[in-house]
Amino acid sequence: MKYFAYGSNMLRERLLKRVPGARVIGLASVRGRELRFHKKSSDGSAKCDLATTQRDNDQAWGVLFEIPEDQIEALDDAEGLGKGYARTAIQVRAGDGQAVESAVYLATPEAVVPTLQPYNWYHGLVVMSARQNNLPAGYIAAIEAAHSIPDPMLRRKTRLEALEVLAAAARQP
Repeated sequence: MKYFAYGSNMLRERLLKRVPGARVIGLASVRGRELRFHKKSSDGSAKCDLATTQRDNDQAWGVLFEIPEDQIEALDDAEGLGKGYARTAIQVRAGDGQAVESAVYLATPEAVVPTLQPYNWYHGLVVMSARQNNLPAGYIAAIEAAHSIPDPMLRRKTRLEALEVLAAAARQP
């Protein structure tokens, strides 16, 4: 299955920990959508979503992966399928300009809370993934400019895992 990652799963170390057989195809983008931190997470913070804008000049970037069929369920679990995200088919534009149908996880309407903000560690994962994949400089700057907040639970499992992944990614050449 082709999978379009646009948030923290663009970070190869994070996705491969969740889905070891994932293979990078390359950069891709989608028009008429923008990255927003507004999907309510079970930890009370915001996670990423690709919101529809109805404006063709809006463009969201991400990474296209090939996911082995026997690992789709693991990806569904990692993405929170049925817990605020729905897996949807979407047309993305690959780096060579080709239209590619891929799966994407989008926030369900009841999970969108525009006033939420991401925790610093999650925001850091998204920034690091954008840099790692050499997304356009202006796009990275927009992600960096998003406001984030400290996680009040320093021992939160997902926070500690994120910090471990960030450290591993930072060590990569």
